[in-house]
Amino acid sequence: RLAYAGIGLTAAATLAQIWLQVPAATGDPAWIAPPAALADVLGSGYGITLTARLAVLALVAGMLPPVLRGRPGRPRAAMLAGRPRAAVPAGRPGRLRAAVLLALAVAGLSTWPLTGHAVASPLPPATVAADVVHLAAMAVWLGGLVTLSAFLLRRTPPRVLGVLLPAWSRWAALAVVWLVAGGVVQAVVHVGSVGALWQTGYGRLLLAKIGILAATLAAAAYARRIVHRFAVPATGPGRLRAAVGIEMAATAVILGLSAALVQANPVRGGAAERPVTVDDGVSQTLTCPLYTLQFNIYPVQVGENNTVHAFAYTAAGAPLNIDQWTVSARLTGQGMEPVSVPLLGLTPRNHAAGAVTFPQAGTYDVRFTLRVGELDQASVTTSITVPRVPEAR
Repeated sequence: RLAYAGIGLTAAATLAQIWLQVPAATGDPAWIAPPAALADVLGSGYGITLTARLAVLALVAGMLPPVLRGRPGRPRAAMLAGRPRAAVPAGRPGRLRAAVLLALAVAGLSTWPLTGHAVASPLPPATVAADVVHLAAMAVWLGGLVTLSAFLLRRTPPRVLGVLLPAWSRWAALAVVWLVAGGVVQAVVHVGSVGALWQTGYGRLLLAKIGILAATLAAAAYARRIVHRFAVPATGPGRLRAAVGIEMAATAVILGLSAALVQANPVRGGAAERPVTVDDGVSQTLTCPLYTLQFNIYPVQVGENNTVHAFAYTAAGAPLNIDQWTVSARLTGQGMEPVSVPLLGLTPRNHAAGAVTFPQAGTYDVRFTLRVGELDQASVTTSITVPRVPEAR
């Protein structure tokens, strides 16, 4: 029941992601998803990846029954509990089935980084692999805690717990090591510097997650001490249940912070990014809660013919349809009013083009204002330096 509840909830959340991507792209209310827009989402890389996740979940659900039932074998747990052999159908699934399920698990876990920050990082192979390890380790750890709390610590005889808990303790310690290792790789790539941990919103969320994880590991260490102190934990289950309960509550908070981190923009891919000069042009990524904007201006020089290309995306990296584009430029330190011009929306609708005028050399505040739907509108701003025209000799 626990396994199928997890599969069902994951499938429902994935379907909700696909559905909600439509109003995120069109600006419609959350309950409206026109068929054409839904087809666009399903045909995008984002939609294909989530559809693949649903297919993996269906395959796993179909292959699980023999694994959950087990097969006749030597029921060690039943003997330890003093029950007859026929009481517990123990055993292991076939090696081929286990290998296929393991491959499906890795494939399914890969769909999360492929629709998030990991694939858009400066080092996609490293961050995608680290994210899969991070998710797998968290699943093993939290899944074990739920099983302990909901079933084993309530119904299992002490002699059996004396066999099961030390084995679980070793698995939990291994999962925590890989959990931390995967998280460290992601933090180094996404944050980039120690100062960014407290200077950016993404970094502060990460620090909060690290702090709660430290408290969780303290509770886990206490639970591990109980397990190793009582070989047959007849006197320890009460304290162990309390420690496991604290771990579960703390990990629920960690999962909430992880969800917030997914929606936040990493330092290396977010608002802290500086303009990159490419030949005579500028390319940059700007972010706000409504969208992520990637733009380039070429060339950057005094005059009217500075071509602008802009692309809008959601926080998850999917194309975001924009209903109105405006760009303005204001020379700083001169008391001049900004000059605003519309950009021409192109197909696909997350792309626009136009031109901006720089009357003279200097530093300009360039502002992009994008409207999604009828009400949602936001602006992002950056500074661009226009060089002086070289004097003819």
